[in-house]
Amino acid sequence: MERKIVLVVDDQETSRSACTAMLEQFGYRVLEASHGAEGIHVARERLPDLILMDVAMPIMDGLEASEMLKRDPRTAHIPILALSGLTLVRQQEQIRTLSDGFLLKPCAPPALLEEVEKLVGPAR
Repeated sequence: MERKIVLVVDDQETSRSACTAMLEQFGYRVLEASHGAEGIHVARERLPDLILMDVAMPIMDGLEASEMLKRDPRTAHIPILALSGLTLVRQQEQIRTLSDGFLLKPCAPPALLEEVEKLVGPAR
């Protein structure tokens, strides 16, 4: 059985690297993108099993990218786990309407792994 693929979209290289290392440690294949537009391109090309989407990014933020992915029939089925340091309730509610899960950053590896497994199951 093939390993599940997770696309990590985050403009902060340290955040991307941390998520990638943790997910690979648990057996997931990981793709990376540094902003929303790049994330859309990679998602359409590679059709990952899950997308971890940072909300606040330059070029195209995670909300706009998530909305575009959910409207595209080719990618609408892919679960999106939003990651954000935002703490305003109104912003969190908007994030939740465009994603399948939400975690506040920084998130502990066990919490991230739990959410990933809830959305797509174990790596294999």
